[in-house]
Amino acid sequence: MAQDTPRCVSPAESAQTKGAAQLIGNGPGAKQYAVVFTTGDEVYSGLMEFANEYCVTSGHFTAIGALSRAVLAWFDPQKKLYGENL
Repeated sequence: MAQDTPRCVSPAESAQTKGAAQLIGNGPGAKQYAVVFTTGDEVYSGLMEFANEYCVTSGHFTAIGALSRAVLAWFDPQKKLYGENL
């Protein structure tokens, strides 16, 4: 039985884009998108949904704006554990 492989599309090609996702840069080997969230949106799950829906396999993000609640975490390579700042 063959597995179904999802067809990867860009937000510009998709009628299912939630919120605002727009291609803002298309350099050699890298694309840049602006993914806009509104009040009440949960950023982590929104970014994960974007990455899964558009088959993002690696990336980084930069953010500007305001948050009503956030948990910052970091990785301690000596302890091989994550720490949190509540």
